[in-house]
Amino acid sequence: MSGTPEETLRRSEVKHEQPENAAVDNRGVADKVQDTDQLAIGMYYPTAGSVHTSGIVTYIRETVRALSGAHSPYLYTESEAATRAVQRAGAEVVQIDRNGLGERTERLLEYFSRAGLGTAKVLQRRLPTLVAARQDGTLRHLSDTLDVVVTHNYLDDILLSNVVDVPVVTVFHGVAQVGAGAKLWNRFSNGDGVVANSRHTAERLEHHFDREVDGVVYPGIDLETFRPDVEPAFDRDETVVLFAGRFTEEKGVLDLVDAVTRLPADHHLCLVGRGDGERVESHAAERGVRDSVTVLGSVPHEAMPRYYRAADVVCSPTHYDSFCMVNVEAMACGTPVVTTAIDGVTEYATDRETALLATPGDVDELADALVEVTTSPDLRDHLRDRGLATAERYSWERSAERLADVCRRVS
Repeated sequence: MSGTPEETLRRSEVKHEQPENAAVDNRGVADKVQDTDQLAIGMYYPTAGSVHTSGIVTYIRETVRALSGAHSPYLYTESEAATRAVQRAGAEVVQIDRNGLGERTERLLEYFSRAGLGTAKVLQRRLPTLVAARQDGTLRHLSDTLDVVVTHNYLDDILLSNVVDVPVVTVFHGVAQVGAGAKLWNRFSNGDGVVANSRHTAERLEHHFDREVDGVVYPGIDLETFRPDVEPAFDRDETVVLFAGRFTEEKGVLDLVDAVTRLPADHHLCLVGRGDGERVESHAAERGVRDSVTVLGSVPHEAMPRYYRAADVVCSPTHYDSFCMVNVEAMACGTPVVTTAIDGVTEYATDRETALLATPGDVDELADALVEVTTSPDLRDHLRDRGLATAERYSWERSAERLADVCRRVS
């Protein structure tokens, strides 16, 4: 279901209509929530309908799906693509109509957002959406329908927490650095709750901003999709090392290419993800291993289990990550993992128990770990069994209910 905010608001009023003897107020679903402990939770993220499924977009879509079992979730986004992505969840999708802004308003907002702010690029995207949301009835829908709205961006939280009449919770998907956006959030946010996606993120938030975090909600996995018995996406004669993620130095992709130069000749690196694939190929050519590296490019998230199963080992040599969901997804598919000993990863990965851990940026350690796991059947079996048990703790249903608990407290 989807539509304009006005249409969705009318549907909500009918859908949640109470008997004559019920104590009805103007919150739409609030009386239902009081009786059944069900919450009306809105996810506000203008780019949730993007065709590119980032970690945050996956988090939002899957959380909405999982919430629909016990709560009433709503997704507020600009794009119609999100309608198809969450239809199976039975959630309401409220599309923010930016077409009604007009060219003159767009130009004025663009000028305002560029007016000397360090976060100009982000504000240039977020501010017009907020103005459109006010004009097309989205903000009214938020205040009249929801018990709490959840944001996933500094500026979304600042803007919404100061203009809507409903509690606002913001989810932090990592704190890599404290830039202008984070400082603005700390100064101007009027939100009601803060959620971190890992203990590492919570510690960084409390350290940098002296703010208490209301809860840690780890990202989850769809255990019905990510499982060991799926058909592999491909079959190669070589031993396959799989990388999944963005092709950036922060994710350690060039370290992994360098590690390939130290691997036996029968090892082949396959890379799935987005970014500068040509740079990766050029780097492999410079290192003399171009024939041992294949850039597969972007793959739909729901197809990833087949790629994990096609690999002998999944390697995430990231330098920074608040959690690194790729590791847990690979574990859920029964594929051994080699990754790096960083704070976000060590919350679930123990060296030689659930994964092999290397020092970030240490190519020799990375290569040694890859050789060990691909040449030792006993170690692979041990990592597979312990990894499967670890992954079972991270279902989206568990994550969604943890988020709902925070929302319940602040509402």
